[in-house]
Amino acid sequence: MTGGIMPVVDATQAAAIGGYSFSLEDFDYAAIGRAGIATEMLPKVVPSGTLVGHTPGGLPVYCSLGDNQASFLGSVPSPERSVLINIGTGSQLSALLPDGEYNIEGIETRPFPGGGRLAVGAALSGGKTYALLEQFYRDVIRCYTGEEPGEMYSFMERLLHSAEPSVQDLTVSTRFLGTRAQPELRGSINQISLANFTPANLTHGFLQGMVDELYTFYEALISVTGNPYTFIIGSGNALRLNPVLCDKVGKAFGLPLAFSLSIEEAAVGAALNAAAGGGFITGFREAGQYIGVDQPE
Repeated sequence: MTGGIMPVVDATQAAAIGGYSFSLEDFDYAAIGRAGIATEMLPKVVPSGTLVGHTPGGLPVYCSLGDNQASFLGSVPSPERSVLINIGTGSQLSALLPDGEYNIEGIETRPFPGGGRLAVGAALSGGKTYALLEQFYRDVIRCYTGEEPGEMYSFMERLLHSAEPSVQDLTVSTRFLGTRAQPELRGSINQISLANFTPANLTHGFLQGMVDELYTFYEALISVTGNPYTFIIGSGNALRLNPVLCDKVGKAFGLPLAFSLSIEEAAVGAALNAAAGGGFITGFREAGQYIGVDQPE
């Protein structure tokens, strides 16, 4: 884009490559060299938002940003008081912490532009959980009718509204792909009784299991930080398009849930990263004042 020949990355991208040291704020060249990797092939680490050149048409180009950090930057108006929950194909809970060393079970800490640590708990199944149930219903209908069923998610939504979730005891663990710490774990359906094993309760249970897995990350986070978060910002189509899932998130966390008015949060974050780097806004922490949010219906 710029005609430059010197590749550069910021800390958010460098940490994703591997071999990055928080204390050095750079690659750990000594350790990488001992591993037998040629360090000269690594890009130079520069501050987030660094101007790296201009296009032939004169447009400024700024150093790129990690997608998780970009989504947080582009969707959270109050970074220190909010947690970001993203449920799409996967699912993540992200929260911003001050600089420091953290050891939180199930939580990874990543660099954040302008300083700080982005604490991230990532569920491996995430939104694929609901797709798994959809495929199960699809297979049952196909086996019974011999025909390929049509669109199933509206059918599942009707199921959700046909039963009162507060009176069913069926529980689902949605760790169908294990966890990062325990990849051998698998999901389960528990507390099945003669009364509660229904399609509606199963659908509610799958959604609640997705929320419960994210809530375990939240519990681990606040047990270490003690930070009284006051908002949840939601993102990802699996959450945006499912009001029942939104309701379960709000009830589980006991916090109000809102969405960024932009559905392309990472793109907004990349733009704010460039705006901070170019001096068009005062800094990364102030980027949130340019983000509008809306309550889910």
